[in-house]
Amino acid sequence: MATPIRVATWNIHQGVGLDGRYNLSRTAAVLREIDADLVALQEVDIGSGSRSGECQVDTLARFSGYHGLAGPTLKGGGAEFGNALLSRRPIHRIERLDLSVPGYEPRGALAGRTELAGVTWTAIVTHFGLKRREREEQAQRLLTWPVLRPAGPVVLAGDFNEWFPASPVAIRLALSFDAGEARRTFPSSWPAFPLDRIFVRRASIRKAVAHRTPLSREASDHLPLVADVVPAISLAEGTRG
Repeated sequence: MATPIRVATWNIHQGVGLDGRYNLSRTAAVLREIDADLVALQEVDIGSGSRSGECQVDTLARFSGYHGLAGPTLKGGGAEFGNALLSRRPIHRIERLDLSVPGYEPRGALAGRTELAGVTWTAIVTHFGLKRREREEQAQRLLTWPVLRPAGPVVLAGDFNEWFPASPVAIRLALSFDAGEARRTFPSSWPAFPLDRIFVRRASIRKAVAHRTPLSREASDHLPLVADVVPAISLAEGTRG
């Protein structure tokens, strides 16, 4: 029987909580609460010249026991900002995709492969734009990315800034992936919108929940979304060592 892994996605708001305080130790504490095998993060300070003055990927990996991978989308003056992947196991075969649409904030997707529970997973983290036109173009570009072609289970997770289940973006992604159940994650104080999603291919989602604790509600304006994911049995049997 295939072994499930725990996947999480979270927009960490650069470690700034609802109280307006920067506290990356609090962010790391929430990650330890979740105890996921694979984590997709958005709005992460990456360069030492960023507002927080540290590479948050390295700090969170060190505090929470992960291997970290950064995917900056905004760069300048020594500061970098964007997406990140955290995994219990080393991440390899790294690829990046530019999803920027002219006239809007730069966006991107970050992919890596990691072996968890004896299965090689392709993990993708992204953060779509605020405008519908942006998101439609970003979804189209993402779905033609060659990183999706190899056999094996795929996790696509991130902040998609999409809350209508019948929108063109939501329908397009649901036709290409197992979408699982949408859970409201924004705003963290009183969740009303399912902006954050976990999609899988050649795998299934057993359950997805918004991680709602006193700490997670305070640590960011988004709640983390957490799912238990199981690879297709035939793939799991074929990739075990």
